[in-house]
Amino acid sequence: HVFFSKIKESVSLELDNNHETVDEEIFAMVTSCKHLKDFTLNAVILIPTIQQIMELQRERKIDLRTFRLTACGLSENEWTELSEIRDSYSTMIEQRALDFRFTTDLIVDFS
Repeated sequence: HVFFSKIKESVSLELDNNHETVDEEIFAMVTSCKHLKDFTLNAVILIPTIQQIMELQRERKIDLRTFRLTACGLSENEWTELSEIRDSYSTMIEQRALDFRFTTDLIVDFS
């Protein structure tokens, strides 16, 4: 893991983690892989973890160019919260020409 964290530029994960959380592991991977540019995640993930990733990006502590998230198992309220998070970072996303897309397994976001 330590060796790969120095060279990973692209990671795509599709996890069937309905009965366990992987948020700590996802967060650790994003912060330890210093060259990570493209990240695709399809998993059950908590909204606060997504918020933390977005804040790291805003602070330039990580340097994702592409972040494609399919957050599984969200309630309607959680989807609304996720949409609000995405909207609150929309200026940063646009100014830095980032490709950040958030969807859920229930609702597809076409914006």
